[in-house]
Amino acid sequence: MKRKILKLSGVILMAFIGIKASAQLKDVTQIMQGGMGDAEKLMTAYMNPLAKGFATSLSNGWYNTAKPHSFLGFDITITSSANFLSSSEKTFDLSKLGLTTLKYDASNSISQTISGSGRGTSVWVDNPYKKPTFNLPSGQNIYVVPSVMVQAGLGLPYGSEIMFRFFPTVKIGNFADFGLWGVGVKHDIKQWIPVVSETPFWALSIMAGYTSLTSSVNGKFLTPDPSQFYTNDVDMSKFNGQGVELNAKALTLNLLASTDIPIINLYGGLGYNFASSNLKLTGYYPLPSPPTAQDIINDGAAAKSRVVYSGKDPVNLSFKSNSGLRASIGLRLKLGLMTLHGDITSSAGSTIYTAGLGLSFR
Repeated sequence: MKRKILKLSGVILMAFIGIKASAQLKDVTQIMQGGMGDAEKLMTAYMNPLAKGFATSLSNGWYNTAKPHSFLGFDITITSSANFLSSSEKTFDLSKLGLTTLKYDASNSISQTISGSGRGTSVWVDNPYKKPTFNLPSGQNIYVVPSVMVQAGLGLPYGSEIMFRFFPTVKIGNFADFGLWGVGVKHDIKQWIPVVSETPFWALSIMAGYTSLTSSVNGKFLTPDPSQFYTNDVDMSKFNGQGVELNAKALTLNLLASTDIPIINLYGGLGYNFASSNLKLTGYYPLPSPPTAQDIINDGAAAKSRVVYSGKDPVNLSFKSNSGLRASIGLRLKLGLMTLHGDITSSAGSTIYTAGLGLSFR
């Protein structure tokens, strides 16, 4: 049963990073026409909402009450979240990226991110014939990033609790794999505050949680078509092993408060996230260099790029704009050992809706 839950979470994740994104990642490799400097700037701008969305989601689902378990009390909880990305992240402006090789129409400098919708802006390599010309990747209307967490908590002495989340690497056919682990702690601070410690029916605590996610997608679809941009005699056997890797890490620190009465309780948290993510194109790719002046003299408008062997893993993008304040409020229902909860969180410009089901003892 646990294995099925883990695989389901991986399928949900890869459905977004793989199936919807894969159609455009082939177009992403075309950006290499303008050299790696411009390519990394454009890829970062295009993929930023998705990478940021995953990193922000990792801080969710850590709590549904401020009250730590009693000593040796425990819970096992399955939590599902939907991170709705900010509408401001649907597009990006090429004029703000500092491109050096690729050119574009100044009156049409706004292009789609993976979160947006519509066609990408047309760009070209800087030569007198404006060839090759191609469109940047289209938006895929990915406005929500889902996640599934399986977590366990164990009560420790002195009003403390330790929490774990761990998914062994799950392979999804020959298409992708996914793994996650995390550790957190919660501590009752109400007990240390004079007078306040004697007031009933509510709890106050602090918590910290760290989560790391690793995932990869088979990237056979990333292999460019050499006849479109390069000379026709490219030996494509040199270029193999293409793939995409997404790694994300998040640390969250929160002050928690909740009511402590039978059956139904309110809970909330206020804190800060420190999150980052990394996206890599792995494997070997043919990197073109723009036609030289002599190429254009010799071949005119038919001049094509020369192929430069790229070496391994040519693209490694870092996204670090995922940190910021977070606030959440939710409702928890406890029926015997079973718990149900739901909350809404505002974090790093995103709105995250969460629901969960668990078994809790003491």
